[in-house]
Amino acid sequence: MRSGILKIVLQLCLVAWAVMSVYQCGKSDNSDTVAAVGDRLLTADEFQWAYELAPRSVTQLGSDSARLVVLQRLINRSLLAQEGIKKGYDQDSSFRKILNYYRDKAITRELYMKHVRDSIRISDTDFEWAYEKYRTTLFVQNFRTATKEEAVLIRNVELEIPHTPINAFTKTRRLESYGPVDVVRWNVINEEIEDLLYRLPLLEYSEPVFDGKQYHVFRIVEKETEALPRESDFIAVKPTLESVLRKRKEHQKAFQFVRKTMVPQNLVIRAKTLNALTDRFWEFFRNSDESLPRGQEFREIQSLLTDDNLLKMELASFTDGSFKVSDYLFYYRLNPISINHASQAAVRKGIQNAAATYIRDIVFARIGKDEGLDRRSSVAQETLEWSDKLLAAKVKKELLKDITSMTTDSSLYRDFYLDSLDRYISGLRKNTDITINKRLLSEIPVSDDGMNRKIDFFATYIQ
Repeated sequence: MRSGILKIVLQLCLVAWAVMSVYQCGKSDNSDTVAAVGDRLLTADEFQWAYELAPRSVTQLGSDSARLVVLQRLINRSLLAQEGIKKGYDQDSSFRKILNYYRDKAITRELYMKHVRDSIRISDTDFEWAYEKYRTTLFVQNFRTATKEEAVLIRNVELEIPHTPINAFTKTRRLESYGPVDVVRWNVINEEIEDLLYRLPLLEYSEPVFDGKQYHVFRIVEKETEALPRESDFIAVKPTLESVLRKRKEHQKAFQFVRKTMVPQNLVIRAKTLNALTDRFWEFFRNSDESLPRGQEFREIQSLLTDDNLLKMELASFTDGSFKVSDYLFYYRLNPISINHASQAAVRKGIQNAAATYIRDIVFARIGKDEGLDRRSSVAQETLEWSDKLLAAKVKKELLKDITSMTTDSSLYRDFYLDSLDRYISGLRKNTDITINKRLLSEIPVSDDGMNRKIDFFATYIQ
């Protein structure tokens, strides 16, 4: 059982960097008001974020037109959200639960910034070592074998086997005295292997290295180092070195933080529940050629939502609490981590890993609250933005219900809906004081001004 727990923890560590790194585009400190919609103040920060996520069809309209379109959409959303509050939608328990989910995500981002990103320091020694590797090209023999015994024989020059490329991405060159060898430069292979190779004396064999499946013995047969560098050469490449070093250090720090946090949680996945959930998902897959997740319909879980016995089953336990099937389905609908459905075993593995990821997020949010990160203004601002999004979506949904009750001709739904929505928003605008800071609107830096476009998502999982 302990080996299973550790395996899950390692899986959490593997996804931690991909999941955490999406929070690097945190909120800026720009809180100037670009528009006021009644009592709701829309900040320059909100506008900037909305612009970065706007479709190309909008941002290609030209700076002034694009900015105005994005702002008008924010204003419309705010109007609908305020109407949702008047209708009491913000008091609905399901709304509060979903809003708390997004609030926890904002807290988790702040936790990452505090314990990982903001703690990264790059020393002069780091730069010097990276630059030395940057200037040096290695010509490497890689001898790969399935057993440690053979690897030791290779290390002791008692067994000869042919060179095998380190991976599919390394380039191979044939040297007259050695035959095919890999051409290794800085930042093209695993960091640990890279450090080992750059520290390995010329023509010496390395100690056996196990990659989790096979053993490797390396040998550097030649090196090429650029001429003595000038200070200007180093200055020119320093930004590249810093970017790579920072990413590497963040990856290591995130790995360490996840492990330090999650190992004490003693996470255990309940096999009986996991198998039952797997069977239900697999039953759907066998009768469908379409992959998951299934967009907003989530047809693959519809039958599960009415199975009270299954919903109450405990899927996992951890030090801080319990995680039921109902919890899994709630998180799945908000953050549908893809499941490989090539086989029933793959489905089972996918559900297990997704559950571990959701539980990790629960633990991180709890730690963030314990550290007072929920009181940060950035968390409050992001929660307000999500509240607007959810309330506006609810108002639109109710409006669509009214439209579908007006006609049985589904081909007319879209036109009726868009026309009704336009008239509805126009009515709200007439009854609401709206002011726009046109000067600030034109000055807010956006992607067209050289900023990188941001991509807003919460989790990435690679099977």
